[in-house]
Amino acid sequence: MKARRGFVSNSSSSSFIIPFKKRPESIQELKDLFFKDIEILSHPYNDTSYTALEVAETLFNDLSRKNPLSFEELKELVSDGYPCLEEEDEEEYPYPDLEDFRKGSQHDFESYEKAVKEYSYKVAKDIEQEASGLELYVVSYSDDTDYGCFMEHGPVFENIKCCVISNH
Repeated sequence: MKARRGFVSNSSSSSFIIPFKKRPESIQELKDLFFKDIEILSHPYNDTSYTALEVAETLFNDLSRKNPLSFEELKELVSDGYPCLEEEDEEEYPYPDLEDFRKGSQHDFESYEKAVKEYSYKVAKDIEQEASGLELYVVSYSDDTDYGCFMEHGPVFENIKCCVISNH
């Protein structure tokens, strides 16, 4: 079951699953993949902007510490968050509703957790199949700072195909 323990803040975070034929070997290569001819990226909520090169450097540094995701890691990532699916996918992947697992005044958490695991497996399997032959990497950003907010909610991932997992 997805339950928060300990301190819960008002900030959000998202994980971005990015497929690569091979991980970029330079900041410039990553900039070209993500931003092509774009040089300046604007913050979605204020007047701040960042150069594509400095954003590419952040991404490059974050990715350089990562190994490709295994299928088990992908399943766990999906089960720990909420995939941001296209509307047509939401019908194919209806997220289990805890209220559907109510027995009288109690919830059947065991059955709910089983349904979440089945859901996660199905979504992860389709992500893996869609990225066949590619390596999947994950980076996560949180809006607890202005730059983190930009990385999570800004235009950083608009020009590439990736899967977003909301960790709210």
